[in-house]
Amino acid sequence: MTNNEIIKLRSKPTGNGNRSLYLDLYYKGDRRYEFLHLYLVPERTKSDRLKNEDTLQLANAIKFQRTADFFNDLYVHSFVMILRSLPK
Repeated sequence: MTNNEIIKLRSKPTGNGNRSLYLDLYYKGDRRYEFLHLYLVPERTKSDRLKNEDTLQLANAIKFQRTADFFNDLYVHSFVMILRSLPK
């Protein structure tokens, strides 16, 4: 993960020892959070590790989709603004 990503996957501890996953979107000074309602459990067994791998894979897929949506919306918005600025 690079430092210049617009959308980052982050986690924070919950009260019961799990970690809650969320997306942190930061663009031009504006910050938004999207909590994914996905949780990593403490890895005590192999099944815990496998469950966490699946959860992280799903969280990264959601991050990828949100990133694609963000840039698609940004592109469409920029394109519309250019069209509006052209003489009729």
